[in-house]
Formats: sequence, C-alpha cells, structure tokens
Amino acid sequence: MNKENCLICGAELEYFTTPRRMPCAICGQSFETTAACKNGHYICDSCHIAQGIEQIAAFCRQSSSKNPLVIMQQLMAQPVIFMHGPEHHVLVGAALLTAYKNSGGAIELDSALDEMIRRGQQVPGGACGFWGCCGAAVSAGIFISIITQATPLKEQEWGLANLMTAQALQAIGALGGPRCCKRNSFTAVKEAVQFVRQQFQIELELPEKIVCGFSPLNRQCKKEACPYYAGQKKSLPLQFEQVTAENGPQITALSALATAIARVVEFLIVAWFLFRREHKIQFRLHDLRRFDRVMFGAFVRAATPIIFNDMIWAIGNSMITIIMGRMGKEFVAANSINSVVMQFASVALMGTSSAAAAIIGNTIGAGEYDRARDRARTLMYIAAMIGVAAGVLIFTIRPFILGFYNITEVTRSYAMSFMAITSVLVFFMAQSSVSMMGTLRGGGDGKFVMVIDVIFMWMICIPLGYIAGLRLGLAAPIVYFIIKCDEMIKSVIGAVRVYRGRWIRDMTV
Repeated sequence: MNKENCLICGAELEYFTTPRRMPCAICGQSFETTAACKNGHYICDSCHIAQGIEQIAAFCRQSSSKNPLVIMQQLMAQPVIFMHGPEHHVLVGAALLTAYKNSGGAIELDSALDEMIRRGQQVPGGACGFWGCCGAAVSAGIFISIITQATPLKEQEWGLANLMTAQALQAIGALGGPRCCKRNSFTAVKEAVQFVRQQFQIELELPEKIVCGFSPLNRQCKKEACPYYAGQKKSLPLQFEQVTAENGPQITALSALATAIARVVEFLIVAWFLFRREHKIQFRLHDLRRFDRVMFGAFVRAATPIIFNDMIWAIGNSMITIIMGRMGKEFVAANSINSVVMQFASVALMGTSSAAAAIIGNTIGAGEYDRARDRARTLMYIAAMIGVAAGVLIFTIRPFILGFYNITEVTRSYAMSFMAITSVLVFFMAQSSVSMMGTLRGGGDGKFVMVIDVIFMWMICIPLGYIAGLRLGLAAPIVYFIIKCDEMIKSVIGAVRVYRGRWIRDMTV
C-alpha cells in the first residue's frame, strides 16, 4: 500500500518553515529537516527511499517497455514506492532512460541508471516547496543531461538539460499546489516525451489519456482540478479498481448467491431429466436401507484421490490468490479481467475434458483397452486444435475486451500482458485438461493426477510465486507466468503418460 503519512505510526506529516535537527526514527542519525509527523517521528531521505531505489533499478533493467508512464505506474503500484517522497526524483528519470533505451536511444542503460540514482538521491524531499524546484522536473532534466553527457562547460548539452527542467517546471507550476508527487511525475514525463521527440527525433510511447489511480491515497488530491483525476464523475463509470475495492464484499456476495441459485436450478433440471424423462434412475426410500459394500469400496478407491486432489487444489488456489492480492490492486484487477476471458476458454476445455472422461471410461468399461488408447490420442489432437483456436482468439480480442473497462494504464498494461501469456498457456491447459482431468481420471489413474497436481502447485507455483512477487518484486507479467507455468509442465507429463498407455485401470465392479 502506498502511504501518504508517517511510515512509523501513520500520523499526518507537518512541514516547518525553518529546519529542525531531528534523529531519524530508522537509522538513528540526526539531520536538519523541514518535515516530521505529529507524533515526532522523522524519516531521513535515505531510509525513505532505500527499498524503492532497489526496486526501481531492478525493474528498469529488465523492462522492455517504450512507454515511460507505464514503467512509472507499474513501479508506483509497488508497496515500497510511497504516495509522496524523494524516490520520485529517481523514478521519473529512470523510467525515461529505460523507455529511451528501448526506443532506440544510444545509451548504456545500466551505467545510465546508476548515474540517475546517484544524482536523483541528492535532490531532497520537499524541494518542490522549499526550493521552488520540483524534484520530478529536476529528474527529467537529469535524464537529458545523462543522454547528452552534459557538463557545466558544454554549450548545447547544458542548454538542453536546463530547457527540459524549465519546460517541466512550467507545466508543473501551472497546475498549482499542493504537492502531489504522482501528478508532478506524470507531468514531467509527458513534457519529456515531447521534448525528446522535438530535439532527438526519438518517439517514446505515451497513452492517449493519463489516468491516475492514486487519488484515494492522497488527502491533498485536487480531484477534478487535476488533469489526471479518474474519480467518480457522473459522466464516467467507476474505475474497475474502485469497484473491486469499495464494493467488493457486496459484489462477491451477490455473485456467490447467483452461483448457488444457478447450481440448484441445474440440479433440479438434471434430476427431472434422469428420473422422469429418461427414467435412467429408479429410486425408492427402501433402497436407502441397502448397503453394497463392494460398490462402496470401489467408490472410495476411485473417489478419494479425486476428492483429495480437488481439495488440495482449492486450498492452493486460495494461496495463489493471496499472493496476487499482495501484489497490489492493479494486479488483482488485471487478473480479474483476464479471468473473465479465461472462463470463456474454460467452457470449451471443461466440455472436452468431461467428454474425454466419459468416452475413455465407457471404452475401458467395455474391455476395449487398445481402442481406449487410440481414442485417448485422438482426444489429445482435438485438445491441441481447441487450444490453438482459443489462444488465437484470446490474443486477438484483448483490446476489444479492455474497451469495456475504465481502468488505469497500469492495470491495462498488466491485463494486456496477462491475456497475452494466457493465449499461449491455454494450449497447454487444453492438453493438460484432456490428458490429466479427462483421460487419466477417466481411465482410473486418479492417484497419479493427484500426485502431479499437489507437487507442482505446492512445490513449484506457490513458493516460486511468493519469492518472485513478494520477495524479489519482479514485474507483474513474470510473476503471473511463474504462478501459471505448472500447466505447461503438467501438459507434457500428462501427454507422455497417455502415449505410454500404462494408465488404464478397470474401475467397473
């Protein structure tokens, strides 16, 4: 969570017109400062930005984006980048350097980022008010000085760096106070993109509209007076993130109720069909007094692995959801959008899997083992075709799907990435669904499926997802891929198992 207030106690900050010497509540060193919380806690700039700087450097070094705003918003969504603070004095320039390099700019990114961090850290917090020079604008000027290798003795390069800072400051100043590090950073980046286009003929990407998703975290937000405000205007729908955060419990309850009603109606229809229409089941009350031990034993042997498998999978899926939730609201919102798309693909996958289980089970029950193996291979080919078709469809309709949502650029970027990854994974999911859930379960090999599911979810996806997302702070698409990569491995293992043909178990009594 991005924090506006004191990092120690959460109290509101106070600013002084004259500096006071105070000890840092984290490192214990004394510094002159113009800000502390109402309870007397002071955090020095170095301690405030330490984790954020590490995150910025690591993220920018692996990013391939040409859009500095997307890079910046992805980083702003991380817990170690706070609502306000001197980390933005590094963040703006780092995002610009990264996008500049990815757009064809002739720089060595690692050394450029190191220099950006060194210089940006020297701009103190509160410079916007006390120096009359916003650190976000200075960061944009540092960016130009780095790519031009400006020094105090150079002519053109010196002039370009100062012009950049002046252009950014003019745009920031025109918006008026009070300070907002997010608003100022967006403005500085927007001006820098125009400046680079004019002076260097290099096109950095920018979204058509910059939408800020941090307004609820900023007590001093200018709301409608800010050009990036995405608040609750009557002419606009609520943002997806707002709906998720504010109305989540109500929406979840209604969704659960709707699902329950649908399941009850579904049961009643199926029961009527089996009992009345087709007369497939004959049931009388005295039948309850009969107990078939052989049938019960067969049921326990067949059902136990499946029940245990589904229970462990459900718990594991809840753990993955918790990890995703800790990644930030943008990650959750993007995953929710991606899940909507996945549900359409899942209809085809579940249908194919259920059909496979029925076909294989009936064939084995008839004692036609060789034919069961042949049908299993045919079903794998069908699954492959369904997977390819679903993948192409998901990848193609991504922009169309996102057009239904009013979301921030960070969420949009995440959702586009998640759906692109899903468009590839759905092929393997189709294979895994048919081979593991359909053929192997239908063929009586449920214990093998259970072992594979438990191993890969609890020994690979969950621990690696936790490390990648919450410990290393890797980019959201990488974390999402790691969490979902078990489908690729399971599809290969399932296919090998099916083609070897050692999975057939006659479950008939």
